[in-house]
Amino acid sequence: MEQRYLAVVTDLARRLLDAGDPYWVAVEIHGESAQVMTDVDVAASIYLIWAELTDWVELRPGEQEQAFAGMRRAAQEWLALDPGDRDGLGRYLDRWVHNECGYSR
Repeated sequence: MEQRYLAVVTDLARRLLDAGDPYWVAVEIHGESAQVMTDVDVAASIYLIWAELTDWVELRPGEQEQAFAGMRRAAQEWLALDPGDRDGLGRYLDRWVHNECGYSR
């Protein structure tokens, strides 16, 4: 199940980079993550990241362009990962959840 989920997130990250309005693709990543959080360990962290990025658009509409840039950066960095590299994936998730999105440790 985890491999299928990671492949879906990767596909959505690619779509997000090509989207004129990345918000709706970000919502899809968030939703896919919500559906598998109890079965896939990394999904909870991915859910938090995309919750923060979509909330940024929703709660601070004056910062939409910055939020879109953050979404694109998160997607680009995701696509640079090797999902099979557990350490690299862990570093990405830790940095995005705590340093980029500001969730406490």
